[in-house]
Amino acid sequence: MILSAVEVLGSGSLTHINSVIFDEEAAYVNSWSLGQAYKVDLETGDLIWTLGEGGDFAADGAADTPWFSHAHSIEMVPEKEGSFLFYDNGPRSRGVSRVVEYTLDEQTMDAEITWEYPGDIAQDRWFNEAWGDVDPLENSNILVTAGNATMGDTQSRLFEVTREGMVVWEVVWGVNDGGDPMGSYAAERIPAVAVEL
Repeated sequence: MILSAVEVLGSGSLTHINSVIFDEEAAYVNSWSLGQAYKVDLETGDLIWTLGEGGDFAADGAADTPWFSHAHSIEMVPEKEGSFLFYDNGPRSRGVSRVVEYTLDEQTMDAEITWEYPGDIAQDRWFNEAWGDVDPLENSNILVTAGNATMGDTQSRLFEVTREGMVVWEVVWGVNDGGDPMGSYAAERIPAVAVEL
């Protein structure tokens, strides 16, 4: 019974469950197809809440795009309780991907967008319909894996961005020698293996 809701949500490709994370009390499950994330009680398997369009939280009224769509990689933000990051691929009709952070108030059931990159879409416009990953780093920056370049999407890339919206570094790739699209589903920052002398 522990993960009964997770099993139901992930029982077929209809939901396209692509990430699950845990804390002491709950599992947090992201569905690419449904455009929603779920908090599931680990002890009972009950669904606690649904985040996303049509879910339990009120949308951020100040946001132009209040909900994620076709997202990957739900991640907790360690230094901000109740905050979650998503790689928001976005639908093809929107044509723009982004990284978005929600801070949730489980008392008032409000979902506030507390950070997104790019904040101004014209600043750094990209779109990757498939794949993607975000990771909060110890220095408060965000590591972004910008998916897979398919069907004429923007080139794939891996980059680190500050909370102020400055790209610290990036690696960009698009197609291999045969013209096939290339990408990366996810990336992780690992500690240095070399020791400074």
